[in-house]
Amino acid sequence: MTVSKDVFAGIAAGGMTNRKEALGETMPMEKPAAIFSECKYGCAAITEIAYDEKTRVYQRGLNDLREKYRRFTKRKCAPPGNARERIIIDRFSFAFENKEKIQVEIPHYTGPVGRWTAKYASDFELRTPDEDERVFIVFKGVDYYADVDVNGKRAGSHEGFFAPFEFDITRIIKGKNTLEVTVKNDIPTIGNGDMQINGDKLYAATGPGWDDPQDGWHHCPAGGGIFDKVYIEYRNNVFINDIFIRPDIDNGTAEINLEVFCGNEKNSMIEIKAGIYPYNFTDGSTTEIHKSEKAGFGLNYYKYTVGMEGFRAWEPESPHLYICMAGADRDRLEKTFGMRKFHMDEDGGPKGGLFLNNKPVILRGANEMGHLQLCVMRGDYDQLTEDILIARYCNMNYYRITQRPVQEEIYHYFDMLGMMAQSDLPLFGYMRKNKFQEGVKQAGEMERLVRNHPSVIMDTYINEPFSPDKYELGYRHMSRLELELFFNACDAAVHFENPDRVVKRVEGDYDPPTGKGLSDFHCYNMWYTNHAIPLGMLYKGYLPALKKGWKTGCGEYGAEGLDNYEVMRKYYPKEWLPEKDSDYWIPDRIVKSQTNTMHGDWYEEQDNIRDWIEKSQLHQEFATRLMTLAFRRRSDMIVSTAVHLLIDAWPSGWMKTLLDVDRVPKKAYFAFKESLEPLKINLRCDRWTAYEGDEPEIEAWILNDTSKNFSGFAVYATMRNLKSDFKNYCLDVKSIPPCSAISAGIIKVPLPGTHGDGPMYIDACLGSEDECISSERFTIKVYKQPIDSIKVCGIGGDAGRIISKTPGLVEARLENCEAVIISSRTRYEAMVDAIPGKTKKLFIIPEEKEKFYVTDGIRRQYTPVFDSEEKGENSRLKGLSFAAVSKKIQHIFPGDSMSYWYNEEKGYIDHVAEYYIEGEDMEALVFGFEKPAFGKITRGRKRRLAFAGISGTDRFLSLETRGRSGVNPVLDRFIKFLIAGSGQK
Repeated sequence: MTVSKDVFAGIAAGGMTNRKEALGETMPMEKPAAIFSECKYGCAAITEIAYDEKTRVYQRGLNDLREKYRRFTKRKCAPPGNARERIIIDRFSFAFENKEKIQVEIPHYTGPVGRWTAKYASDFELRTPDEDERVFIVFKGVDYYADVDVNGKRAGSHEGFFAPFEFDITRIIKGKNTLEVTVKNDIPTIGNGDMQINGDKLYAATGPGWDDPQDGWHHCPAGGGIFDKVYIEYRNNVFINDIFIRPDIDNGTAEINLEVFCGNEKNSMIEIKAGIYPYNFTDGSTTEIHKSEKAGFGLNYYKYTVGMEGFRAWEPESPHLYICMAGADRDRLEKTFGMRKFHMDEDGGPKGGLFLNNKPVILRGANEMGHLQLCVMRGDYDQLTEDILIARYCNMNYYRITQRPVQEEIYHYFDMLGMMAQSDLPLFGYMRKNKFQEGVKQAGEMERLVRNHPSVIMDTYINEPFSPDKYELGYRHMSRLELELFFNACDAAVHFENPDRVVKRVEGDYDPPTGKGLSDFHCYNMWYTNHAIPLGMLYKGYLPALKKGWKTGCGEYGAEGLDNYEVMRKYYPKEWLPEKDSDYWIPDRIVKSQTNTMHGDWYEEQDNIRDWIEKSQLHQEFATRLMTLAFRRRSDMIVSTAVHLLIDAWPSGWMKTLLDVDRVPKKAYFAFKESLEPLKINLRCDRWTAYEGDEPEIEAWILNDTSKNFSGFAVYATMRNLKSDFKNYCLDVKSIPPCSAISAGIIKVPLPGTHGDGPMYIDACLGSEDECISSERFTIKVYKQPIDSIKVCGIGGDAGRIISKTPGLVEARLENCEAVIISSRTRYEAMVDAIPGKTKKLFIIPEEKEKFYVTDGIRRQYTPVFDSEEKGENSRLKGLSFAAVSKKIQHIFPGDSMSYWYNEEKGYIDHVAEYYIEGEDMEALVFGFEKPAFGKITRGRKRRLAFAGISGTDRFLSLETRGRSGVNPVLDRFIKFLIAGSGQK
């Protein structure tokens, strides 16, 4: 096995560093007192719908949404008069420095990453402007530095990639003209590759990418180019420079803010006209004004408040839009907007609740990294529409446009299709000290770009900041104290442009907390093991340490699922793939895929392409469901969540996506959709296996993401297996508050016998006797109590505890026992000669600090799976939740039976293995996979790490038993199997 660096996994391994005194522990919500009672009516049996049927329903659902929103995507008002004359420039020659020229069309975006210079050139003809006209050259987006020359004279320069910019070229044009744009790329502030070499480019980890499997497809690398429109525009000497509409739904008014450029050298009077009209509907009122105003040379600012009596609000289900058409003398400009209000509670306890149109709202969504941008660049607005509807279909109401502002067309389609969005300033990890003023400028540019769009409800400034001292880069980057000053300045710039903007300063804070406003954390604990918080704690209801007195968001979570098979065969380079499906293959051939590195914490290594795809997508489905529902159960504290990611921009681009580049859903997409039902019943229990007669507590939760209060419902439940219904239960639910998660009650009854091991189902539905609004199935595998018993002697305290806890084990003296369990090396060494030679011995994790045994001259070392010096979110990465089983015993212990064990002492699911066993001459029965340090990518097959094995009459076990014995039937049976063989029952 060879290793190389994985930047994103390395970031995930970093822990919180400073100001921990400002963070508070978040405990699970209190267990409900209500207990379900037996009743006459239950829940109908719930059956899983096959994937193929889900995809058919998915296509019908998209068609239904197209019809629903079609009327909101049509302009119903008349086009503006006196439209400005434009000449599009979309063909250029292109050449890197000292390289040959090629012909390109705009938009154009290319690699490589890093520092380079290239020149775009084009010729164009213009008519002579009239005496009262000006000519501007307009760029909608150039990445990153742009020097613009027309006819050999400098028109102007611009830094940044997302903000439109323009230059007045009236004095330097002629009939035939030459345009030259020198574009310079740089290394982002976070750096390339290992983050040690960093530059001045304000850019994060997301962009449109380019069609190159090695670099351009992956993680949206920082290329450059003219990626948006370029045109020449004729304008009158007096023209509207910008329009900003500030709606006020509380008072039924709208404030029209006009920026008007006046080219008259002396102060003069100009005529202003402005009107507000319905944009995508026809039966609304209109408002018009006509004013004579004083104007000086340059920009002038005017503000008018107009009534919006009987307005139609912009909401996700009914995204009504208005348009403001404004004119100054003979010039005309228009901007759409919506009558909506979005605000954050900064006075409550805890603070941070979000409100849309004065009603509580929780943001549920996904991250976007490139696919929407490519739709605009390709002019494919049907695909842009479909991508947004794909999000709407899976119950999303929110997109995090991750780590960059995007083309304005995307926001307009969000407006029309009712999708809320977060706008991110393009910073990741660090902010350069020398870029303070540039960053503040770009924060203002970002807000100017998005401020008229009702879909955009929040700004943020940086993704996953961490202390520069972590990489010894304090001499280049802002400290957190300096970063907070930068945030203050960005707040001022943003609120100068839009006083109503809600700001969440940080996404995924690795150096928390920010001094002001809402906090946010990222959580990949079902991919980057134990990241942010162990999964069992998250499932129980714990959260990472949060900023005291505030709610929080979770802006990223998820797990990788390999691309669908058809995408691999259609797009991947041949060298990435096996010649035949049956050939041996592992996914280390896929550039920048993390599956080969990380899978061993979650599922077993496979040997062919189809099995790898199936296993990876099953884990992604499982992780997506578990985490989404866990976050929803903490709606008291979590106000926004975003899975990472929804749709891939390129083949193998970000395989954490839930749909591939061809928009074919992976299994996790449907798990995500089902988990985001606006009003949902959810069953939760920390025990996923039990003995017959046990009474696991199954919690019934009602998750309400709507702004409505519900009453008069009940939860009906039935306990059943594949053959029989056993009992029905019900519980009345008096009230379901808006945007809440309530633990309604507990189903607590002895588990009936199943005539052998098998699943027991608890099916539940929310509704009434006549109607089921939401349903869910929870499965517990029930095991028979053991019949046989074994006499066992324990050597060591942990050994004695196992004997007392494990059904079927009986404590005995050494001279008449059938087997010995050893947990103390020193006591064993003192007693070894007294143990009969043929007695089977089971060695578990030594209690001593030095964790090893010596048997038959062989040293058996119990070694931590994770390097004890490797720091993680919980001070030290501990154990794994998954262990694989050798083929020899899979018929006894199938599937994931060695995974996700309940810890009775802690009250939640805990890791199953913290140590593996090193030593010669041992047959491994249970194992994990070699773990590289976080931030490393593995190549080739990984070494198997033994968690349990046999050598002669000696058995060795490093699986965790404390708190697990007696409550995890598989563990109990495996211990008996090791010391007595498979004949025990």
